[in-house]
Amino acid sequence: MYCEKSLPAMPSLSLHSNLPTVLARARSPLEVLSALAHEGAHFDLDLWAMATVRDGEPAVYLCSLAPLSPTAAAGHLTHFVASASALECPGALLMPDWAKAPQQVVCLQPTLPVVAQDLSEYRDTYLPTGASTGVIVRAATLDSGATAPSATWSRLQVMLQYAAPYLRAMDMVNSDTARGMVDVESGTYSWPYFIDALEREIDRARRQTDELSLAVLDLRPLRSLEEIPSELHKRIGAHVTGAVRHSDLVGRIGKRSFAVFFHHTGPRPALIAAGRIAEALRTDEEIAGLLSFSIGVSGWEGTGTIEPCTLLSQAGEAAQEAAATAPGKAFVYI
Repeated sequence: MYCEKSLPAMPSLSLHSNLPTVLARARSPLEVLSALAHEGAHFDLDLWAMATVRDGEPAVYLCSLAPLSPTAAAGHLTHFVASASALECPGALLMPDWAKAPQQVVCLQPTLPVVAQDLSEYRDTYLPTGASTGVIVRAATLDSGATAPSATWSRLQVMLQYAAPYLRAMDMVNSDTARGMVDVESGTYSWPYFIDALEREIDRARRQTDELSLAVLDLRPLRSLEEIPSELHKRIGAHVTGAVRHSDLVGRIGKRSFAVFFHHTGPRPALIAAGRIAEALRTDEEIAGLLSFSIGVSGWEGTGTIEPCTLLSQAGEAAQEAAATAPGKAFVYI
């Protein structure tokens, strides 16, 4: 049994992997678990489980690609709940009574033939989602008469690296506000959700003295365009999201403004990422023909004080200065 206390830097998935695309559409912990199960099926990871707290209430999920008998499902749930309850995890996580949590069993492809029912190997991994909350994920191989190769478990850690930011983001809002977490026009996070996430991530960085950065993108329509059309906001949002890491938070923070929060990233590396955003927008002829833009970057390197409003205002001021001195270029404020 394993309890992973920290995960290394984000590695690369196979070019043929659909996991980043599927995770980007996930809106609940169960959808994240299902995405992992689909990906894991290519690496002999047959059975998945998750213990999580959503809206202050614990929940347990069991997920498999092929059907499980009711007896086998109940046995796997009992084993996972006992393991999750005994898992020693770091931090101030208050472990709920998983045995009393609602349980849900999901079979992703019920038309497949029933596979072996007994566990062969498994790994339980703790993923922190906040100061006192976390998720426990189990990935398991069912009995096939042979042990899984070490590459399978290495692959598991890569997959969990990609899933962790989405689970963390879901912990920042409850179901009452989840519908408002996405800006309909741009497809990025909405202003209230982004600010809530920003405040939480800054609190985390203060505790861990971990560096962070924020980029603000300001858009200005050209004379022939009074307002920016909705379809153009969608195009811009896609460019910004595609130019940064999956773990970074992208939000629309105003009528003509976007922002990107960079985890574990100082201002100078963030400026490089801002340059990628600028290049993506500059080379899109439809965008370049209708508006100009500027990007400002502000950062904190783990010393001194930092507040969300300060980070936002500094990045916004940098974007304004960039607009005056070098339109279409990224400008860093340190």
